[in-house]
Amino acid sequence: MCEAFAKTGFDVTLIRPFYFDRPDKDIYSFYGVEPVFRMMTLPTLLSLSKPARDESLFGKLKIPFIGGLTMLAATDFFILSRLLRGRLRQPTVVYSRNVNAAVVFINRKKVLLRRSPITIYFEAHSLSQQPESFFRKALMQSDGLVSITHALKNELQKRYGLDDQKIIVCPDGVQDARLAQPPLSRPKARAVLHLDEDDKKLICYTGQLLPGKGAEVLLQAAHYFDENVLFYIVGGTPKQIDPLRRFASANVRFVGFVEPHRVPLYQSAADVLVLPNTPHGDISSYTSPLKLFEYMAAARPIVASDQPVLMEILRDGENAVLFRSGDPSSLADGIRKVLADERLAARMTTQARKQVEGYSWLNRARRIDEFMRDVRR
Repeated sequence: MCEAFAKTGFDVTLIRPFYFDRPDKDIYSFYGVEPVFRMMTLPTLLSLSKPARDESLFGKLKIPFIGGLTMLAATDFFILSRLLRGRLRQPTVVYSRNVNAAVVFINRKKVLLRRSPITIYFEAHSLSQQPESFFRKALMQSDGLVSITHALKNELQKRYGLDDQKIIVCPDGVQDARLAQPPLSRPKARAVLHLDEDDKKLICYTGQLLPGKGAEVLLQAAHYFDENVLFYIVGGTPKQIDPLRRFASANVRFVGFVEPHRVPLYQSAADVLVLPNTPHGDISSYTSPLKLFEYMAAARPIVASDQPVLMEILRDGENAVLFRSGDPSSLADGIRKVLADERLAARMTTQARKQVEGYSWLNRARRIDEFMRDVRR
């Protein structure tokens, strides 16, 4: 979105917090985006309040609240330093998904920034965030809100009585570069990945292995197939993967974490892409999965659960085959249906690829830009 906002015409700076337990990668190449925006890093102790990512001393040491407090202080310092340098005298948009940062700007706008031409927009991805009081303030006092699904918008409005004119629904999307070129062929993608299994069908899931993502349903569905049908699970940490290995069949391959810019290779190598979401995660009823739009761009047939939030985008038999959420047998039937009917698979992939062109990040940025201009009028 930073790349897309920059290409829309904004002068963009991404403000990100510092984590001392995470390697400082080249973010542009890591995500496969053009360096058309700047980045700044705020000094924080967020690593001390996050779940452990390793077994080091810092991975085991956790101090409640310290991360959020340092985030508040660092954001406040950032505002004050910008104000003293006269950087906030020109029209400025603050666009945030972080409740701490959004609330600091909201509070400062009432006093220090009341004469500055600043508007604040908050993008909501869930029905609640902590601290709850901050989340409420971000929703109620931002100049505008962006919701990633209609389901989330409806629930937020029901719970908080939000003004319909100040909230817009914009699902997630896919990189424009993927839509500017034909989808990569299966043989080429498999060659790049050194997958010497051309004679086998490849069923692929890409993404995190968190509650509600449905990895366990996919693993159970794999038991219905022999080793001529392989199931690739791309994503997850060793701690998430190890428990899943215990009940995985011989035709399952765990790839583990893959850098975002390489994930499309696995999607292109697949015969079928699976989205097995269940209603058990905290955000399952409101999610707008990135993988959904990436799957559509890959031009591979999609088999997805019939979660209502996914059906905001997917239609059974039109751009995907839908199966009963949480039912491994139904998922297996959906996979068999796609593998057995080439005409159906071709029709769905053509429709999905055509439809996803409306969900590029650039189109999303343009819609949000128009929304912000309407709000300011």
